[in-house]
Amino acid sequence: MTTYQLDFEKIKIESSSESPIFSGINFNENITNIFESTEDEYTQFIFMLHESFYENKKFKGWLTFSKDYLKNLIKNDEYVYRENFINGNNFVNGLYLKIDNFLNNYCKIVEEPNNIENNYLKKIINLSIKQREQLNIFYLSN
Repeated sequence: MTTYQLDFEKIKIESSSESPIFSGINFNENITNIFESTEDEYTQFIFMLHESFYENKKFKGWLTFSKDYLKNLIKNDEYVYRENFINGNNFVNGLYLKIDNFLNNYCKIVEEPNNIENNYLKKIINLSIKQREQLNIFYLSN
């Protein structure tokens, strides 16, 4: 599963333009305000992610996430948008339709599935023979 993180530079540029994308986001160095009542799908992606990164009422920081994670956030909040936004049903459909655009244009790929094994092997190769033996790794092959 591909893992993403927000690309704050791209979001900042877009939010400061005349574009309606991220119209509910204010920036200084980082995101300073998210206006959750803004009927913009991209603002809502940021809001949902932000809210999901809280634990015990404390923000854990901007963590990584997957496409499925974002889809689950939308699914869990569908009723909020359907009940509170002017065209709630259309808005929810728009959220699902714009996921790929959001991930491709405003997020960075942190780890791709087929790179995980390669990165793990690189770490193992850099271990000394003694360290490999301690981990019960006796043979490496391609």
